[in-house]
Amino acid sequence: MLRRNHILPALFLGLFVFSSGNAQLSDEERAIKAGELERLQGRIDSIVAERNEVRSRYDQVQQTLRATERKIGTFVQELDQLKRQLRKQDRQLQKLLKQQQKLQLDVESQRELLGEQVRAAYMIGRQEYLKLLLNQQDPVVMGRVMAYYKYFN
Repeated sequence: MLRRNHILPALFLGLFVFSSGNAQLSDEERAIKAGELERLQGRIDSIVAERNEVRSRYDQVQQTLRATERKIGTFVQELDQLKRQLRKQDRQLQKLLKQQQKLQLDVESQRELLGEQVRAAYMIGRQEYLKLLLNQQDPVVMGRVMAYYKYFN
């Protein structure tokens, strides 16, 4: 069976052979050949029309495919951008979690220091003011202890 792209040349060859042999034929044979020629011409026209229709559908499908590929490209770019943002936010989250752990440790150590200061203030508060003054030998230390005593009381 002939392929579509071989049909047109074969038909034209047939028409050429048909028309060249037409001069030696009788009127009846010419009428028959003219009918065949019209039938072949109709067949050629229908094949050309079908080919044009197929080409038109092919072009439409190509346009749709190009549009779809552009959309896919856009989606891929957006996906890459979202992945980058996600990685950045993950890094920020890890940084914040480390910072939170450090701050929790700082709060814990501050609580311990505060507890020690409260105990020291309690111990100082139990002693009398005059006794504190008399127990201090260094005037700098005495001034600092008095300031603490006033602050805690």
